[in-house]
Amino acid sequence: PAVAAPSPVAPAGSIQSGMGEEVAKERFYHLTSADNAASIHTGGFRGSAAGNLGRGVYITDAPSAMTHPRFQGAVPVEVSLLSDKPFLQITGNEPNKGHAIFRALYGAEGTRFYDEANSAGEIWVKGGGDFDWEYIQNLVKNAGYQGIQETHTIGRQRIIFDVADIAPLAKVSPPQTGALQSGMGIGEPPAQGVMGLGT
Repeated sequence: PAVAAPSPVAPAGSIQSGMGEEVAKERFYHLTSADNAASIHTGGFRGSAAGNLGRGVYITDAPSAMTHPRFQGAVPVEVSLLSDKPFLQITGNEPNKGHAIFRALYGAEGTRFYDEANSAGEIWVKGGGDFDWEYIQNLVKNAGYQGIQETHTIGRQRIIFDVADIAPLAKVSPPQTGALQSGMGIGEPPAQGVMGLGT
């Protein structure tokens, strides 16, 4: 049986997407291979199957993330955010991202609700040792957010849950030197098991 969630707190732990005049000046990028970038420009985004915050499209505002060795050769695809829904905000140094999300969603009640949901077996994938991101993302979506933003020392990472809320903004520049791991984008797990920013 599902644990009854308290009402989410007011969106004090949120930020507006990219539709407002002030925020519209921000630039966000999805990092991926040249082949994937070309595919994005012809067919749009497809969400990653997994990542450090679950399924979705991962973007960053941090140019320094583009120079990290795991992203050598990555092509930055500048994106346009199409929804005016806010992002739930957490810090990137949280050791337990699920717990951080519950606290951001439910304030003082977040820890209690997390513990109850955990005791009911709703937080973790059965036998997998990872969060049940579908469950957690549904809580965030049902509270009115389009995604989650993690703030790191090197910038911000966002996950957009619905690919209809994001579009490529412009053609990409040529890839940087080096090879990108298996079509890797931020938050997408490559064949060698390197995770995206914030893991």
